[in-house]
Amino acid sequence: MKQKILRAGSGLLAALTMLAVCTVSAAAEDSEDSEEIVTYTSGDYTYSRLVDSEDEENKAACIINYNGSETDIVIPEQIEGLDVVRLGDTAFTGKHQIERVTLPSHLQEIGSYTFADCTGILEYKVAEGNVNFESRDGVLYTADGLTLLRYPLGTEPKKAVVPDGVKMVGNVAFTCSLTIEEIELPASLVAIGISSFSDCTLLKSVDIPEGVELIDSFAFNSCKNLESVRLPSTLIQIGDGAFSGTALTKIGLPSSLQKIGMQAFAATKLTEVSIPASVTEIGYSAFGWDVRADGEFVMNEDFVIYGEKGSVAHEYCFDSDDGNHFTFIDNSGQSDSAADSSTESIAEESADEHDHDHDAESSAESSAAEGSKAEPSDSNAEASGSSGGITGRVIGITSCIGAMLGIIAAAVISSRKSKKEKSKKETGEDE
Repeated sequence: MKQKILRAGSGLLAALTMLAVCTVSAAAEDSEDSEEIVTYTSGDYTYSRLVDSEDEENKAACIINYNGSETDIVIPEQIEGLDVVRLGDTAFTGKHQIERVTLPSHLQEIGSYTFADCTGILEYKVAEGNVNFESRDGVLYTADGLTLLRYPLGTEPKKAVVPDGVKMVGNVAFTCSLTIEEIELPASLVAIGISSFSDCTLLKSVDIPEGVELIDSFAFNSCKNLESVRLPSTLIQIGDGAFSGTALTKIGLPSSLQKIGMQAFAATKLTEVSIPASVTEIGYSAFGWDVRADGEFVMNEDFVIYGEKGSVAHEYCFDSDDGNHFTFIDNSGQSDSAADSSTESIAEESADEHDHDHDAESSAESSAAEGSKAEPSDSNAEASGSSGGITGRVIGITSCIGAMLGIIAAAVISSRKSKKEKSKKETGEDE
């Protein structure tokens, strides 16, 4: 099989390897028209002032950063006469010394990564009168109990139990746990949030219950000992990097699945995968890409993909834009596990056929692009400039504080480089 590695970088990967860009407040990225946030300091807190767009006399405070070293934090009800209604995305991120934290009664919003990597917290408390959050046995939930927001990792749980009735495990709810070996998820669960269980390095297996439709970006990223995952028949979407950097050797994708994000299964121990025809979108380097010992991100030329001929899975195997060239085996009419010796001739025939098709397509694209070689595409511009590969690591995370910063950057640009649907690609080829 012909080996081609056109590039091994993407906007997402580039952003995650340049954490310096992540110091910008995520709130400022919500709109292109956002103005620079003006911050103030009061005691141990850096904060910004919020103004009601409909009533400029109605003002409040958002805590941007906690600068103190206390172990028992009671977040103030007010700062400089302003009600504290919001905690910024990284307000308390990485504050390992915190053991207890009490949320004020006026608080309305907690940032996506607030309290991430606060591995010493023993208990979350909520001030009386707060109608947005509640604490049960030290665990933080939304007031309706439908979302588990943060688990106190300082209690060093070996088994993480999400109670019945919870519909969503919130962003970074359990991330960076050094003790969790097992998780129990309820039948009521519908979604697993961004980086909910990332860097739970002792976790070995996960049984995701029926009813779950979304496993969001980085949900199990860098769970380096995670060997077994059962996905439900209700699953619709797997986010960017959701299982990257794990020890998975096999995965069964349900026929309900529609979207697979960038690097969703990169840097795992997978050697093959069967992708159902229901999948309409596969992100850049979702399968078949590894990180070598020297840190280079490369295509696994021996990776095998089973699927229906003409499907998005088929296209992904030979996507020259992404540098893919994998063995494709048509399993139409067969079960997903039809990877036996009887398919070897099909694999060789498919590989030969698509070597020819790929060369013809590349030649046509080269002719059409004559004279424009000096203007790289957006995706090429986002890469590192190395044509054969990018030195660095996959979305994988080496430390939790870096993980949280990387996730913020990824959230901004994660939609830039997703796999085109088949109809869109055909339209482009016709042009």
